[in-house]
Amino acid sequence: MSDVRRWLPWVGGLLGLLALAWVLRSFDVNRFRSILARADLRWLVLVPLPILIEQPVRAWKWRQLLYPLRPIGVLCLFGTIMAGYLLAALIPLGFGTIARSWLVARSEELKVAGVLASVALDRLTDGIVVACLVPLALLSVVFDDPTGGIRKS
Repeated sequence: MSDVRRWLPWVGGLLGLLALAWVLRSFDVNRFRSILARADLRWLVLVPLPILIEQPVRAWKWRQLLYPLRPIGVLCLFGTIMAGYLLAALIPLGFGTIARSWLVARSEELKVAGVLASVALDRLTDGIVVACLVPLALLSVVFDDPTGGIRKS
């Protein structure tokens, strides 16, 4: 192993810690504690559950879209999605999506264009689902305020 490859993880970790320190430089711990003390812990425990369920479902959905190209395991796609999220956090502007498509194409010997097309189809289906859910959300809002404001029912 070359010297650069041996030190690269340490440099990356140090850069990550420096970035975290920079982001948290104005974090008010006392304010955070007071907010946390007033919070309903039942809701705080429940918040991660939909996220933990949604990510494997997203991997399964992507597997279904990629199946005509090649059967790929959900666990492999889940890891690729997580890597894409990490890259999206580090490098914005949609780079994570392109990177995860490239990772799948490289590991499964597929064409990047085909994998990107599956991502586009995934986004399209997400958009259709959201468009179908918006009318249901609007049913829970009352628009009878004469000033034009929106009032929850």
